Amino acid sequence: MLTEAKMDSDGMKALTFGIGINVNSNPMDYPDELRSLATSLYALAGEELSLNDVAAKVLSAVQQAYDSCIENTDTESLADAWAPLNALEGQFVTARMGEQELSGIATGIDDSGALLLQSEDGKLRSVRAGDVTLKKS
Repeated sequence: MLTEAKMDSDGMKALTFGIGINVNSNPMDYPDELRSLATSLYALAGEELSLNDVAAKVLSAVQQAYDSCIENTDTESLADAWAPLNALEGQFVTARMGEQELSGIATGIDDSGALLLQSEDGKLRSVRAGDVTLKKS
């Protein structure tokens, strides 16, 4: 998932959101260096999926979340709403922020949406922007 926010002193002016999903690719066709990092819905489901069906379901979910946010009908905090959806919870991840790299256990997000990582020294650190990698086991 890729996001970019345009902000000024009055707050957020625009948000660009993108998502990439490997749908029907076979991970055995991936370069060796990617096989431990990436998978596809095909590999998880064991069969090819309709691209139209996958796209429709993703767009529907995004639209529902957007509508709920705009209508402010959801009174949960962002961190509380995210918790049951968080596939990274308890996983060891690496976050790259430019030249800096931080590894640790993903423990959730804070109310601003920053990823919370607990490093080996026990400190909780926030990752607000960067590339996060989870290695497959």
